[in-house]
Amino acid sequence: MHHFTTKNALILEVFHDAMARFEAEVNQAMAEDPVHYGSFTRAYINATISLGEKGQEELDSQATLYALMLGDSELRELWAKWANAQLKKHQATDNTETLCMVRLVADGIWLSDFSGISISDKTSIHKRLIKMTQLENE
Repeated sequence: MHHFTTKNALILEVFHDAMARFEAEVNQAMAEDPVHYGSFTRAYINATISLGEKGQEELDSQATLYALMLGDSELRELWAKWANAQLKKHQATDNTETLCMVRLVADGIWLSDFSGISISDKTSIHKRLIKMTQLENE
C-alpha cells in the first residue's frame, strides 16, 4: 500500500490511475477499429458513455474523481492537457466540427448519468452519435 504525504497527493495519484484506465480503454477501442476516420471520437464516445454504465462502485469511484476535477484547477489542467494532446495526436482523423459536437454530447451523457438525470433513449442516442462519426456524414 502506498503512503501519501497529503490528501492532494492521494487524489492526484487516483486521478492519474483513472485517466490511465480511460486512455487504455480508448486506445484498445481504436486498435480494434478498422476505420481510421473518426476512430478516436468513436472510442471516446464509447469509453465516456460506458463510464455511466459500469458497476455502481466503479461509477462512483471514477465519477467522484471527475466531479472533483470540476472544482479543482489542477485536475482540470491535467484533463485538459490529456484531451488537447489527444486532439492534436488525432487531428488528421478527428478534427471536424461534427466530431467535436458528438464528443461534447458524450460528455453531456456522462454528466447526466453522474447527476442521475434520466435520458429517455440513451442507446438510440449512442448509436446515432457513432453513426455521426462516419465519413459520409461530413
